[in-house]
Amino acid sequence: MKSDFILSVGLGLERGWHPETKFGRAPSLAATTKTTVSPFVPVYLTAASTVRIRTGGNANDDAAGAGAQSIFLRCLDANYNRVILKLITNGTNVSSATSIPVIRVLSAWVDDVGAIENNAADIIIEAVTGLSTQAIIPAFEGQTLQCHTTVPAGHTGFIVAKEFNVIDTVGAGSTQHLAHFRIVTREFEKSWRTRYNSGQDTDGSNNNFSDQPLPIKVGEKGDIKMTAYSHIANSEVNAQLFIIHRNDSSV
Repeated sequence: MKSDFILSVGLGLERGWHPETKFGRAPSLAATTKTTVSPFVPVYLTAASTVRIRTGGNANDDAAGAGAQSIFLRCLDANYNRVILKLITNGTNVSSATSIPVIRVLSAWVDDVGAIENNAADIIIEAVTGLSTQAIIPAFEGQTLQCHTTVPAGHTGFIVAKEFNVIDTVGAGSTQHLAHFRIVTREFEKSWRTRYNSGQDTDGSNNNFSDQPLPIKVGEKGDIKMTAYSHIANSEVNAQLFIIHRNDSSV
């Protein structure tokens, strides 16, 4: 896949294609435990549910507060079609639920704000059915930081680029501090499969090895995630995936 075509998709110049960038951060890895590069472990719904902001947030994150007053959610509905939904924050209380049920919350970001100009605390989006966490906007970040996504219905996804970094919170710059990153995908109603492996030391050196080079193709309703683990506990890592989606009805 040529770089000029990928750039053209990113600029919105290719009919039937749209880009998606997924940036995630795992603030504290457990030693030798594979973790999705995200502030939380994602729970994949098997039946659609309405979602809402969980109770227990910050009083400033309220419709009339100094923090986040509303948020947008980019979701897939019960049929895996893309939708944008809005929720009004409700301080320390649970918010109203979304107007329709969704199967995935792909991302979320702060919209209206007060004097703080950001969310004052973590905003946790939960499924009304089962109460599982579906997304988190970390305090003062203004958006989700989760390196996982799902391909919409009627589309094919192509992972065309990746980036990852280790932040050494334990060894103060030790070059022996190694983290392993994996791109893992799951076709609809199939099992997870590792598609790319890579390691990085804190000095920036890489040890790349993979069973499939980029781009990586994922079919409609397929799940994509970047995972990481380290041999040293409490390591912070971040990662980014750039994906282009093809509307299969337009080609």
